[in-house]
Amino acid sequence: MFNPVSLVRNILKEKDTNYLWGLLLVAISFLVWLIPKEQHSLLILATSFSIFGLGCIMFFDGLDYKLSGSSLLINDKDSKLSKTFSLAAVLTGIIFEFLVRIVTKNFIYPYFTPTIYLILFVPGFILYFLIIAESYYACKSILDKYFKKLRIRKTSPKLIKWLHIIFLILGIVGILYAFYHYYNAHLKIGGFSHSVNTEIKLETNIFITMMLGTCIWIVMDCIGFFLKKEMLLNLLFRGYLSPFLAVLLACILLGIPMEVWNIPLNLWTYTNIPYADIQLFKIPLFVFLSWPFHYLPLLSMYVLTNKKVGKHPYTATE
Repeated sequence: MFNPVSLVRNILKEKDTNYLWGLLLVAISFLVWLIPKEQHSLLILATSFSIFGLGCIMFFDGLDYKLSGSSLLINDKDSKLSKTFSLAAVLTGIIFEFLVRIVTKNFIYPYFTPTIYLILFVPGFILYFLIIAESYYACKSILDKYFKKLRIRKTSPKLIKWLHIIFLILGIVGILYAFYHYYNAHLKIGGFSHSVNTEIKLETNIFITMMLGTCIWIVMDCIGFFLKKEMLLNLLFRGYLSPFLAVLLACILLGIPMEVWNIPLNLWTYTNIPYADIQLFKIPLFVFLSWPFHYLPLLSMYVLTNKKVGKHPYTATE
């Protein structure tokens, strides 16, 4: 049976510069811009995005392997990535869709029907979050290789524990408050309603939306900490910033080209965006500010749902 993961892995291992072919695939995906808008279809746009995604995966995974000597795909033979990562991707996709598309109603899929949406949900989010993860690991390797002074500090275990308790409580309170706010927002439009492909107007609040995303990640990380797993929040408390900086760098290296690719295509369309007139590359600034939340819950879920990961996202140097 054809396995695209194995194919990409073999290409990357054959020669340490083969990852640059990924950039060619990304460039090819932009050719869809030449197709007249009236001829756009889900098949054309989804195929083009798959090419874009495959190119990103090949480039970032190869770059990660070149810089660090390991990567998600190269390590797949031992870590069974198809099972361990896929579970994290699908669970994160469920959370992402529920919060951002259903609760806050910040985007829709104009070309999707409900049936197509359900069919593509699992493979779509596995592909999407694999792109996200690969970009993070590559950026983490860049920082680890060229900024080696980023180290963790020794901190009182009792202090760390109490900080997690306090943040867990704050995170839960923040989530409950955000849900209460959006419950009232839904009441103002006559109650809860849902659509995959049609915009539903909703009064949103940028600060509460960002707080909701932050609190979801904080609660996940605190749970991981009490389960004795190495989580990002714990490392931040101890002064190790490299993983968080890698997230920010990945948001730039991946977020900008992906959002720009979608501008004339509208494979996904943003709705109810606060301060939508404040834009960068014709895209609301809020969209870019929310990009870290594509990464943080995914990485936490990947660690939470697996006893062993092929490449730990937060490996630190003492």
